[in-house]
Amino acid sequence: MNNNILIIFTNSYPYGNGEQYLENELIYYSNKFKRIIFIPIKVYGKARTMSENSEVLKVHSKVKFPKYMYFGIILKFINAYLLENKIRKSKIAGNIITYYKLFYNAYMHSIYIIKWLKEEGIKPNDIIFYSYWFYHWVTVMSVIKKTFKFSKFISRAHLNDIYDYLNFNFWGGLKVESMDKIITISNHAKNYFIDNYKIKNEVLSTIRLGVKSSIKLNPINQENKLIFVSCSSIRKEKRLDFIVSVLNEIKLDIKWIHFGEGEMRDEIEQLVTQLPPNIEVELKGFVINEKILNFYESYPIDLFLNLSSEEGIPVSLMEAISYGIPVVAIDVFGNSEIVNKTTGLLFKLEDNAKTISQKIKLFINSKIDRKKIADFQKKFYSAELNYSEFEQILIHNE
Repeated sequence: MNNNILIIFTNSYPYGNGEQYLENELIYYSNKFKRIIFIPIKVYGKARTMSENSEVLKVHSKVKFPKYMYFGIILKFINAYLLENKIRKSKIAGNIITYYKLFYNAYMHSIYIIKWLKEEGIKPNDIIFYSYWFYHWVTVMSVIKKTFKFSKFISRAHLNDIYDYLNFNFWGGLKVESMDKIITISNHAKNYFIDNYKIKNEVLSTIRLGVKSSIKLNPINQENKLIFVSCSSIRKEKRLDFIVSVLNEIKLDIKWIHFGEGEMRDEIEQLVTQLPPNIEVELKGFVINEKILNFYESYPIDLFLNLSSEEGIPVSLMEAISYGIPVVAIDVFGNSEIVNKTTGLLFKLEDNAKTISQKIKLFINSKIDRKKIADFQKKFYSAELNYSEFEQILIHNE
């Protein structure tokens, strides 16, 4: 164990059920630090079990927002805004009032965090600041860096926290300029940074998320009915309604099993009632990850479906291919880095249900090498390999 202090900014972890992939990666390095301090946005409910060296700093109820400071940071804001304009390759966009409000919020949070760290006697050169998302916490980190110049600043970057056309990235330039390392989960995301910001090559690295490699392959289906599986929340961009349209075009006996819950469940339940009798549907709702993986290990699955319009590189696909299950996905963002001729079928976003259904029918009748699919996961999406690589950057800056 080294003497470094790791400060991790999260959305809710260790609270709630989200950010389970952060929970997975912590296994590989949590015991390497003297202290780990989580700073989440949401602190509702009961916290999950953490390592003995971990604690939570709840900042939101303690941060003060005095009116005089709202005007006292104008010069700092102007300097930051000029930097933002300099780092972005295209003309700065977004409402300037929103920029100011976010900067003020970040500045006041930074004051409290710096004050707390000084009271704890934690020296800047002992601190590694790490944000799991490239969201507003990174703006806070950018302001902290003005005082803690000798600390280390790292952020991961996924999907909605990167692409301006999905969710405009206020202070993206300031954040890019302030981070020592930005770790993207796909080459597609890395290239977006390169195309849109003036960024030093050494700042960017692609280290994908990963899953534990399975020892067993998914068993071969011996029944006459095909088994299709999907796993996601039930939201508009996940396009479960489109999966229903695709299934409606396939004139074969199919059982479709979906894991996941969401706001569009009632609508999907209504849609599946209109499917022909050759299609059986089972909406499992929310199921814990461990039970889903046990299902993949023991229950024969012919195809895993993900027809979402917005995916970085979904962990659900990594989990499926780890068991040798062939996958179907849409060529958006980083999906082409995991779905290929070895692992399954990749479709264009504009492909219609009939086109996809026809190619799926041809594919499931072709020879599929499930071992090669699983081997692809072991090479590119192994938790042990990828999180160990991330650990080297986090701790040793290698």
